[in-house]
Amino acid sequence: MNMKKIWTRFKNKHLYSIKNQLVIFLIFATIIPISCVQIINYHLTSNIMSKKNDAILSDNLVLSKSNANNVIGDYRKLLYQITTDDAFLASMTLFNKTNVGTKQNTDCQNTITDHINTLCLMHQEVRAVGVVDDSGKTILVGQE
Repeated sequence: MNMKKIWTRFKNKHLYSIKNQLVIFLIFATIIPISCVQIINYHLTSNIMSKKNDAILSDNLVLSKSNANNVIGDYRKLLYQITTDDAFLASMTLFNKTNVGTKQNTDCQNTITDHINTLCLMHQEVRAVGVVDDSGKTILVGQE
């Protein structure tokens, strides 16, 4: 009952006043159109940005795929060069037959390192190449 009295008093005192009605009308006349324009602008901008982002993402994926295929192709060529190089394979075979720490083993390591430098490290994508034995122990590493 108390709320009803407050509402009636407010309505009688303020709502019927022309000054207050004019202020309320101007507030609604400015806030509602501005709010509608902001909402429409937000939706249009978000749609445009999502379309542009989708296009950019699609182009980026195509270029990344092309770049990855080029790098994989380069590595295939390097692997083919290594596996078909008779001098490198002969050095690896001799390296496997020698004992660690001997002069012949050191000479084989130097020869293999030279082959790695000439075959692999001339390509800018390759930063280092390592030779690993069957147990997973690193035998030698050639790097720029």
